[in-house]
Amino acid sequence: IGTFCIIDRVPRDPSASDLEMLHSLAAWAEDELKITAFSEAQTQLLRELEEARRESLIDPLTKVWNRKGMDEVLYREMSRVRRDKANIVVMMLDVDHYKQINDHFGHLAGDIALKEVAQRIRSSLRPQDVIARYGGDEFFVFAAACPPDTANLLANRILSRVSDGPVETGKAGFDLSVTIGIAAAVATKELDISTIIELA
Repeated sequence: IGTFCIIDRVPRDPSASDLEMLHSLAAWAEDELKITAFSEAQTQLLRELEEARRESLIDPLTKVWNRKGMDEVLYREMSRVRRDKANIVVMMLDVDHYKQINDHFGHLAGDIALKEVAQRIRSSLRPQDVIARYGGDEFFVFAAACPPDTANLLANRILSRVSDGPVETGKAGFDLSVTIGIAAAVATKELDISTIIELA
């Protein structure tokens, strides 16, 4: 990696103390290089761990939160909205006739349908709203500071956008639609989010 170069104006033999000082300097430099290398390796490892953790919270197909990500985001969101006693809305969305899409057009078409539904739902929501793939062909939406009448507007916008034009798979096209269940509540300390999800 490098060298220490000790130069004098006149030739001479280094003394024992000179050599000892050089050994100390070399050991110090080696320690510093190790610390730097360790720090860089540790930073890279932390970066990779953070990236892996992020990836573990995202559904790889639809690129929205997965169930684990949804749980983490909901925990934070519920802490925030409980402080404000805000109105919250939970929506559970089910892709209509998803099994028929898979059976008739194939599983690749089913994957395309799920990606398209996720994108169309996301484009219907406010920036602060949360969308997650709940499982299979089900999606979850959480909207904070959302009165019930706004929830109906959001739900109608989702219904409209999801069914807005067929999905093209290259070989064939098919229409999409979803069924939406909605539950609304005021976020109090006593409110159990799992109950609201169940109601939706």
